[in-house]
Amino acid sequence: MHTSRAALLLLPLVLLTSCAKAPPAPHMKDPLEPDETSGVQGICVRGADRRPCAGARVDLQQVGGPEWAGIQRFGATTDAAGGLKVPAPPGRYKLGVDDPAVPGGKAHAPLSVTVKKGEYTEVEVDVDKLDIREPAKSQPTK
Repeated sequence: MHTSRAALLLLPLVLLTSCAKAPPAPHMKDPLEPDETSGVQGICVRGADRRPCAGARVDLQQVGGPEWAGIQRFGATTDAAGGLKVPAPPGRYKLGVDDPAVPGGKAHAPLSVTVKKGEYTEVEVDVDKLDIREPAKSQPTK
């Protein structure tokens, strides 16, 4: 009888300790998650007078990344001044633009860009010409 009484007395203690939460595991950084230190930035314009192209969707699609990661995509919408900034981890990408003001929307000549660790690659997009030009250079982040 003492054994069963002792077991009954210990049961609440066992239940309480088994329900306690384990401490959270330390956060591990996902190597495919953008960290704001690298990516693509620049401007999107249209027309001979180079008016800002506001509200266009800019998409980066990774090329040749690790097979286990699948196809990585990152994007942003241009601001009122046509500015764009898309954080992305280092790698090779195709940059495309979907501008609602352009018939058919998509810029059909995606730009190949390489994002280096700790840098934003500068781009300039002219959506009227459906032409995406290579940037002059990459700039280190501050």
